[in-house]
Amino acid sequence: MNEQKNIILSALAVPLIWMASLHLFFLLPLTVAEDFKWFISGTLGTLLVLIITYPVARYNGVTMDQIGLNWTSKTPIRLLYGLLIGTAIAGVMLSAIVQLTELQLNRDITSDIPMALFFMLAILPMAFMEEVAFRGFVLFRLNGVIGLRSTIIITSILFAYYHDMTGASFITQLLGPGIWGIIYGLSAIWSRGLAVPTGIHVGANVVLNAFGLKDSNNAIWMIDYPADISERDQAYTEMIGLYGQLVLLVVGVLLIEWYLKKRRVLPEI
Repeated sequence: MNEQKNIILSALAVPLIWMASLHLFFLLPLTVAEDFKWFISGTLGTLLVLIITYPVARYNGVTMDQIGLNWTSKTPIRLLYGLLIGTAIAGVMLSAIVQLTELQLNRDITSDIPMALFFMLAILPMAFMEEVAFRGFVLFRLNGVIGLRSTIIITSILFAYYHDMTGASFITQLLGPGIWGIIYGLSAIWSRGLAVPTGIHVGANVVLNAFGLKDSNNAIWMIDYPADISERDQAYTEMIGLYGQLVLLVVGVLLIEWYLKKRRVLPEI
């Protein structure tokens, strides 16, 4: 029992120490050019979580391969596979919301496409940083002790709490990043690595950025309400968006149950 408790505590230590370290890092009086802010943040954040992960993993007798941090000849294709999945999921959800509501899709004539594409490249280090933190040591260690269901619930809640640092309400983050965390977590376990979840993570965020839903300054298209939209239609639009996230939640839960039932015969992705 004590050994199990120690494994759980050491697993949780990695994301918790990393998040605490980020809080301290943000307090430093650093000045970074806006165009390179996310590249630098993602790179430094990744180095930080790896620095925290390595000694904890070594102390527990765990190799990097055992927690998904392994580069193989299949890694690039798995990253691409995940990218296609993430783009498809986000694209279908976004298309459904636009089709079912009064939202309008317009080309942003003020956008600088080369700069927008350059900005989207920064999503990769940011996504990888978060995958190492929440789908690396903590995910694989907890999965071996408390099982997949509990592990994904815990890591998804931690992932939502991390996004709560941005200032949005915790419930909002739980229904957004928290639900996506289920998809990322299952794909990490299923593929036994971080390439697929990183790809899904990048693909989803590229779609959101391209349509101005994460950073309107680097969007190519804009999705917005018409000027004359009523409060009732706006509330309906928000409800449809919520339903989309809940559908993703149901799909994630069903995939977990299917995986647990079929995992002995399912091929690794």
